[in-house]
Amino acid sequence: MNQSKFDRAKAWVKATPGAIAGQNGHGATFAVATALVHGFELTRTEAETLLCEYNSKCSPPWKPHELAHKLNQAQIVSHDKPRGWLLESHSITGQGGTPISPTGKFVVRKIQEIPKSDFRFSTIDFLKACFEPDEVVCICNDIVSDEEGRSRPASKGTFLKREEWIQNHFTPPISSMWNGPDSRGAYVRINPCLDESGSDSGVSAYRHVLIEMDEKSKDEQWTALKESKLPLSVVIDSGGKSLHGWVRVDAANKEEWAERRDIVYRHLESIGIDPKNKNASRFSRLAGVMRNGVEQKLIAVNVGAVNWEAFKDDLDAQDLPMEFTLDSIIEYDPKNDPDNLIGDRWIRRGSSLLFVGQSGCGKSSMAAYQGLKWASGADWFGVRPVRSLKVVYIQAENDIADQHDALKGAAQMTFGKENWERGLRNANMLFFRETVRTGADFAVMLRRLVRKTKADLVYIDPLLSYMGGNPSDIEVCANFTRHLLQPIMMETGVVLVLVHHFPKPKGKDDKPESVADLAYSGFGSSDLTNWA
Repeated sequence: MNQSKFDRAKAWVKATPGAIAGQNGHGATFAVATALVHGFELTRTEAETLLCEYNSKCSPPWKPHELAHKLNQAQIVSHDKPRGWLLESHSITGQGGTPISPTGKFVVRKIQEIPKSDFRFSTIDFLKACFEPDEVVCICNDIVSDEEGRSRPASKGTFLKREEWIQNHFTPPISSMWNGPDSRGAYVRINPCLDESGSDSGVSAYRHVLIEMDEKSKDEQWTALKESKLPLSVVIDSGGKSLHGWVRVDAANKEEWAERRDIVYRHLESIGIDPKNKNASRFSRLAGVMRNGVEQKLIAVNVGAVNWEAFKDDLDAQDLPMEFTLDSIIEYDPKNDPDNLIGDRWIRRGSSLLFVGQSGCGKSSMAAYQGLKWASGADWFGVRPVRSLKVVYIQAENDIADQHDALKGAAQMTFGKENWERGLRNANMLFFRETVRTGADFAVMLRRLVRKTKADLVYIDPLLSYMGGNPSDIEVCANFTRHLLQPIMMETGVVLVLVHHFPKPKGKDDKPESVADLAYSGFGSSDLTNWA
């Protein structure tokens, strides 16, 4: 089901940084009021509700009569964009950018609505788009449902040649078993069949890979499929929550099919797809038939690249350095940077920070204090975030007792001795302990955690517990930071804060270090500082 106008506006407000006094706060808040009233076409009550949510992120918050005035003005001023323009296309994440991340992983940035057309594709159109005349196609309309209402095929299905299906079942007049009021839909295997086993070994042509992602709205799913540039034979509305994309991989055998399937899944992994569809004999929904009164609709045919080779060529071309075009450099607006998180672009999405100090000096407590401040939208020694940030703290050295003592102290510094507990509960900050995983294993866990929590900022404390090698070895250091951490930052926009310590003190006769020298004072390879 598509999101309502209110839900879409709510997601937009959630992703929009709060206004800050002295940084065009009046203009920023009026722009939000205008977007709610005019861009999303909300009622006055709906707009007031969401503007109050936005106000909770503003520093300082506006008074009620000030918010009411901005809504009044938004309703009466003239606008240069049509009413409802934000319902046609808007940012999912509040960020700008292209559909492909700098690492080559696919990332959706803009929602596009599913195209509407008076033309209706039929089941015959679907069958001709996906199968050859003499190929055996397996279709199943024998369906059972579990206690939660989830449907599945109750048999291996019926195996007929494509032309037999067309002539005997889908040439009008069509039986009510397919489109009548009692029809519960039908399934079709994504590849033609060699026998009636219904297994992967019974596939005669390894042509298609199935992808779906039913945790997103259908407009988001359509955008992901379309902008991925994958060679899609068809895109089908399942009649439920999901769209099904049939990726045409045209593999020579089962082994090549598996290789190409994995390429498809890696290409889409950053937006999340259903991992259960990894077999070549998988059932999808049959286009053109009715499912409990809703059509399993064929939305589009031949979307994206013309074939697998063209897609792969385009994918390989992305394996180049990220280009900043002259236009993008010239047109960048430093006063309107949606990726800015802290200060005057001191820390932007996808950047990093080293938090370095000598052993035993209280680095962890100070880092936790910094995180609590920024999670609360407050400044840390004058360094202020643009809004309350979602902060995650991963550490290796403290058990629950140590964590209590450290956090209590940091929370009392942040919220005061009387209010520290309430402030800590309300802070947008999560705490985790990881004592085993290092190197690549740690990076895999970190990627999952960032996606699950939607964190803006993640503290990794201490760095040496997770690097998995000698930090003085430039290859070890570069592999961990540039090859394991950097892709996560660029794919998700998360900021990583590495808590690290100085090497052992130098001799008493050594000269004091300059400020420039201190930049490289963390233990290990200088590449750590160069990366951060």
